[in-house]
Amino acid sequence: MITIARQQKLNDRQRTYKILVDDKFVHKIKNGETVELEISEGLHTLKIAVDWCESNIIEFEVTKDSELSFICFPSPGIKLINMLIYKDKYITLFIL
Repeated sequence: MITIARQQKLNDRQRTYKILVDDKFVHKIKNGETVELEISEGLHTLKIAVDWCESNIIEFEVTKDSELSFICFPSPGIKLINMLIYKDKYITLFIL
């Protein structure tokens, strides 16, 4: 199982993010929400997206009894022009 928490922040508070595992949409996550997902065993990738912007990609491995936790939030200091240039850095994602 993996747990993904989205920190409550003022920017993007009205927007719902998409959770993508292996580049496939699996769930939505709102501001301040925590989502638990059952993921099959093996190697996977995780990223969070909204519109055309997204997070960094994290590779992780799920084993029989593993419990992994991730956290995401809108990256601080991203200006509108940077959303076009650094679209893959708009959301910060890391494993706890």
